[in-house]
Amino acid sequence: MKITKLELLKVRPRWMFLKMYTDTDLVGLGEPVLEGHCTSVEAVVREFEDYLIGKDPMQIEHHVQALYRGGFYRGGPLMLSAISGIEQAMWDIKGKFYNCPVWEMLGGKVRDKIRMYTHIKRTAVAGDFSVDEMLNIADERLRAGYTALKYSIIPPIRAIDTPQNLMGHIARFAAERERIGDNVDLAIDFHGRVSPAMALRLAE
Repeated sequence: MKITKLELLKVRPRWMFLKMYTDTDLVGLGEPVLEGHCTSVEAVVREFEDYLIGKDPMQIEHHVQALYRGGFYRGGPLMLSAISGIEQAMWDIKGKFYNCPVWEMLGGKVRDKIRMYTHIKRTAVAGDFSVDEMLNIADERLRAGYTALKYSIIPPIRAIDTPQNLMGHIARFAAERERIGDNVDLAIDFHGRVSPAMALRLAE
């Protein structure tokens, strides 16, 4: 079996997928993407294309090592994202060839089920959402059976913010905790919106 073609598909707002074609009817799918840098990762995949075309996609580890160690400069998020998506596509081809899911080839499952959380997300297109709206969304999620919720810092906190703004966020957290009780886990996602100094203030 040989790799014959690489096709990259960009999907808004931030994703990119790879279709790896072979000289058989098998096509592998991968996701070579670094958020916000699709075009840059695309260029790296294209640089690897000359090496990959004509190669056997079943020799996964050989190709991963060749791509990673073949150049003088190694690593970095762009290169590793490209290699990751390429490797995924080769595993997909191998799984389809043997009619075996990739997770089975990698050693099998380690659990029968996993716990999931859900996001308390604003419904408005723009602007903040009220504490009441936030709590109503939390109630809906709990009725759906979730036992863990995640909330984002909205609006963002400035690098050095005022006590008034910080207390507003803390009041939101407190209201949410009071509503959901102590038996539900609550995660706070800063999404890169909080400086280290303000993160410490919030943690206090």
